[in-house]
Amino acid sequence: CIWFYVMSIDSPTATETFSSVSVTVINDRDLAMDSPLTPISGTGSVIEVKLKGRKTLLNNLREEDIEAYVDVSEVQTTGKGAYAVVVEAPEGTVIEDYYPKEINVYMDKRSIVSVPVEAQLKQYSLVSGYTVNLFSPTLSIDSVQVSGPESELKKIDSARLVVSFPGTITRSFSSTGPLTL
Repeated sequence: CIWFYVMSIDSPTATETFSSVSVTVINDRDLAMDSPLTPISGTGSVIEVKLKGRKTLLNNLREEDIEAYVDVSEVQTTGKGAYAVVVEAPEGTVIEDYYPKEINVYMDKRSIVSVPVEAQLKQYSLVSGYTVNLFSPTLSIDSVQVSGPESELKKIDSARLVVSFPGTITRSFSSTGPLTL
């Protein structure tokens, strides 16, 4: 009984390896529109983290409980660079090791472009004898401004609103929704 108590309640110190801890690229200046650079890649990379702590605490942890990030707020040049990963251990644990210690992040110039908004009607049916003018829907906005990495913005032709109308269209209607670049 004493052994069971020690192992389950007052557990000894143990080491656990978390092999899929997600890394986030942060850029404190990224929120400011006058920031000259922005990251293109890096977020979504994974690292392996070895933590030490009470066994019961480690058994309840998930990869999402461990914070790992790369801070690129001081970067001054575009292109690929290797940047140090910072890991913050959950309360009650200590970081024994983690790998890799750095990840590659691509940086690009921040830019702003204006792209036209288009509407696309999908999944609809019409009453016999009615037609739908799909070529000139009335939009409340003609264009939107998008900011981000210059090389990624070059890939954007338009912002599209996809409208689905359940049932049969019998009259004019309005719709709202998220835009897809």
